[in-house]
Amino acid sequence: MESKILPRSRIPSLYSDFRQLQELNPEGYEANVRSWKHFLLDQLLLDDLILQCGHGLLKRLSNPENGEPRSLDVVLDALVADGSIVAMDHFKSNNKRWTQISGAITWTLGAILPMISASSKTRISERQPYLREQSYVVLPTVERKYVPIEKAIRHRICQNATRYSDLVFSRREFLAITSMDTQLKNSDEVDVMLAYMEYHKKLITIRSDTVKVCSNDVSMIVTKFGGFGVSEDDVCIASLKETKSQLNAQVANLEERIRISKELVSMSVQQCMAKDIQKTRLRTQKLLEKNMTVACQSLQSVEQLLNEVELAMDNVHLKNTFENSRKALMKISTLLGDVDEIEEIMEDIKAENLRNEKIGEILGDNLDKQADDELERELEKMGTEQEADTDMVNRLAGLKIVAGSPEEPEKSKDSKLEKEPLQEPAA
Repeated sequence: MESKILPRSRIPSLYSDFRQLQELNPEGYEANVRSWKHFLLDQLLLDDLILQCGHGLLKRLSNPENGEPRSLDVVLDALVADGSIVAMDHFKSNNKRWTQISGAITWTLGAILPMISASSKTRISERQPYLREQSYVVLPTVERKYVPIEKAIRHRICQNATRYSDLVFSRREFLAITSMDTQLKNSDEVDVMLAYMEYHKKLITIRSDTVKVCSNDVSMIVTKFGGFGVSEDDVCIASLKETKSQLNAQVANLEERIRISKELVSMSVQQCMAKDIQKTRLRTQKLLEKNMTVACQSLQSVEQLLNEVELAMDNVHLKNTFENSRKALMKISTLLGDVDEIEEIMEDIKAENLRNEKIGEILGDNLDKQADDELERELEKMGTEQEADTDMVNRLAGLKIVAGSPEEPEKSKDSKLEKEPLQEPAA
């Protein structure tokens, strides 16, 4: 098998039995392991959720010049140890023990130790074929392919969920809505992804062929009807929705067949075909229309039943809400006490209010008297000051001015000159 990742200069060493290099040349040994891990995860298994270990893998990696790789087991054991691949049986039975550190999925120490024991190593013989026949889950690929599926669940299911039944599906319907049936290669990969979403991501819950979405963003809807497990009611809802989906598909198929049948009947009449042919085609059309009527009636019945189930569940939730409200009111009423106690409290409050009002009136009278005294003193002071100002004005008004203004002497002199006539000089 040709590779753009494996360096050509190292191919002979990579395909050789380089296990002894671990002691003789540790750096070369680690370089070979890193190269193989890089090739397996980034090329060979880039699109695979499952790695089938065994002789088939050795043949798949065989090289015309160098044959089959002789130390692939140490690479696979390293991938198991760092959590990149997980044995299928271990994955399905212990997937709740996963943890995610620094963006890479790995197993906790309690899960790793049993896997790297001698009984779990991938080499079972020193002769060909030496690899154990076993399936492994490729976790980096699982995580990468999970991202678009998770987005589809949130956008197509969670964001549009208004009723509880919007979160319950048959397996087939769930795979179609999330496009898992087209994004994954086979049913084994689908099982791996469903287990990953259920046990590690806590996004769904599965029971047989029923899938319920129970992510955090729809937890309020889920918890109204009994929690995150799949109940018998959930199985019933999923079955009804699956039947409805099948009937819708059947109706669509019949509509198309009726359309084609009508065209054939019309064509046979226009072309004046034999009466037997015309009757046969018309009979086929009538039969299809009859089947269409039955299918539509069945679809209507299923939709009505599904609506009744949803309404009943809503009523159960409403009844539980009222019951919880009643309990809350009773608890609050218990804390409040009986009516006589409340009346006594109100009478005490009224009496205290009257007492405070009386005290306020008494204090108000004293304050008013003090205020009147202060006002009298202020008015008396203002009157005294006003009398003093008036007396000062009167005294100033009685004063006589003795000297005139500086301009008056000059004015008098000019007036004297005007009164005396000018004398002409003697001849």
